[in-house]
Amino acid sequence: MHTLPRPEEAQKHAAVLVVVFPQEGVLHTVLIERPAYDGVHSGQMAFPGGGRESQDVQWTDVALREAEEELGIPTTIPVVLGPLTPLFIPPSGYFVQPILAALPHPLEWKPDAREVAHVHCIPLYALDCRTADIPHVGSVPAWCGIHPPIWGASAMILAEVLALPELRTFASPI
Repeated sequence: MHTLPRPEEAQKHAAVLVVVFPQEGVLHTVLIERPAYDGVHSGQMAFPGGGRESQDVQWTDVALREAEEELGIPTTIPVVLGPLTPLFIPPSGYFVQPILAALPHPLEWKPDAREVAHVHCIPLYALDCRTADIPHVGSVPAWCGIHPPIWGASAMILAEVLALPELRTFASPI
């Protein structure tokens, strides 16, 4: 039986910023659609994030820096709420630390065209989980209600966010 490396054995480390914000009385999050390229995450829906660099002291530093690079979110604006459950992504070999943060309102996103094909602002509780057919992958659990569907690590992170009881009080329209 083939065993996968444990997260602590991963050679690549990254963090993503899971941003929540109110919009028209409903709690939203923002995901990016990666551009098409010759790589494992081509065209996928993802939270802004990326690899750890030498100047990054904490996982929060990585997530905030990457969100600024990819979406133009100034590092001083998000209120960091804390870490979510870290996960290992076998296809890319990354150990990823999600960081949950809040914005007071939606921002004017400034996507970096090299890293972001589209920006998607999504009402958190408007998605439904079902099976989606993903090219080159097959039939997988995914959050649907948006195109392309959210699957893989982003779907797992989103499931944890949706399960947070603290956020449910802010989820429904005013």
